[in-house]
Order: sequence, then structure tokens, then C-alpha cells
Amino acid sequence: MGNAIVHKILVTIDGKPVSRSIFGDFYSAINMLGLDAGCFLYATPRQNDFLIKDKETFFIEANDNAEGLCKLSQSILSLKEGLLQNERFNFKIQFSSAYGEKFTYDYRKNTQTDGWNELPDQKSI
Repeated sequence: MGNAIVHKILVTIDGKPVSRSIFGDFYSAINMLGLDAGCFLYATPRQNDFLIKDKETFFIEANDNAEGLCKLSQSILSLKEGLLQNERFNFKIQFSSAYGEKFTYDYRKNTQTDGWNELPDQKSI
């Protein structure tokens, strides 16, 4: 299928869209989870961005230059995601291929479905 072209992304906490931020939707999600958003680096894909086939892309990662209690916030996020399977956080991305195929990826379910499932709009802040 080749590289994926982002059409739309929806980041949610407790099933509700996060408020948009100038720092990105994943930044908003971390804030809503009660963690220090300054402890992380973010890469929220935008419409028409490409994701390269067979290359893992991180949307949230630890900021190695962060100091203070950041290691605690980073550990809490890892614990929630890795061990507790935090049901609060999710994201869905609508993609298309260079061949016109459309599909939707759901992070929480780790599934890809054909077509573009309806995604509500997010609020701007």
C-alpha cells in the first residue's frame, strides 16, 4: 500500500475529543491526564502529512532534557499505558494511500479498518 497520507486525527480522553492547542492534540491529552506536559515531546500529524511504511513514528516521547519531577511524570505515563492499559487515552487517524485506498487506525484497539469512520471535530482553544 505504500506510505500513508494523514487525512484527519482525533485524540480523545474518556471518549471525548481533547481541546486543540497550539502545542498539538497530544499535548492537550497529557495535560488532561494530569501529567506535566513539559516533560514530553510531541509530534501531532497534520492533514496531508506522510507516515512512512514500516517506520515506527512516536507521537509522544520523553523529553530527555526535562528536569525535576519529569522522570516521575514519564514513569507514570509509561505505567498507565504499559501495565494498566489506560482506557482514558485514545487516538484515531484517518489515512489514505497514494492509490486512493482509505482506512482508519484506532490506537486503543490497535486495529486498522477500511474506509474513513466518522470522526467528530475537536474544539479549538
